[in-house]
Amino acid sequence: MDWTCRGLEIEHYDQNQWSPATEFHFSDSSSSSRRCIFRIPLRAGEPAMELQALLTPDEQARAAAFHFTEDRDKFIRGRAGLRVILGEAMRADPAALRFTYGEHGKPSLVEPLAFGGDGSNIEFNVSHSGAMALVAVSWCGLVGVDVEFHREDVEFEKLARRFFSDSDCARLLALPQADGMAAFYRCWTRKEAYIKAVGTGLALPLRSFDVAIEAGATSALLATRPVASEILRWQLDDVAAGEGYAAAVCWEKSANGQKI
Repeated sequence: MDWTCRGLEIEHYDQNQWSPATEFHFSDSSSSSRRCIFRIPLRAGEPAMELQALLTPDEQARAAAFHFTEDRDKFIRGRAGLRVILGEAMRADPAALRFTYGEHGKPSLVEPLAFGGDGSNIEFNVSHSGAMALVAVSWCGLVGVDVEFHREDVEFEKLARRFFSDSDCARLLALPQADGMAAFYRCWTRKEAYIKAVGTGLALPLRSFDVAIEAGATSALLATRPVASEILRWQLDDVAAGEGYAAAVCWEKSANGQKI
């Protein structure tokens, strides 16, 4: 199998840089092949028939249910891209993959060991916003990823007061107004990546943990409540998704606090 799929230009993320996924190999022995992030452009234009053919009848029905053509086409590109990435990881036909969803909506593969690849402990997560989707894949524990397109009409101060912890909110609102929007999106994506990694969705309140708001934080998870030691379990980092976007990824660490 190769990465070539008409209408998709999937990219791989490494050391804050993006490169064509055709240059990436899951079979590499390096640790970077065991924790991976990919970017799928969701550009305008009707997806090729080859992409739609990768989807299950249920997914095709979901695509057809979108009211706006642009939303339908983004769904097809995003889901087909996810299938291509996981198909490459599993050395399997992308169209043969089947998904199941946890109590809070987190997806996983059904019977990954049925394929020829190393699926014994594969984890993945996906997020999409604006004109891109991000996919994180790990054989080293749980993972969550989030990307958000910056919308200038967002009333970020109201959202921060409603959802963020007192500490997050105080640090955010203390910033100059001109810096507040970018800091809000950094905070939001970091929080979303964490709750998606944990797998509880918004059942875990965003105010029950604190994250850094400054750019370039090397480990952005600052405090977890009520179990303070949970902070040792996770590594939370930014992803340079592109101009006008904020993104973050949260990886599970080993019991002693080191990356698996």
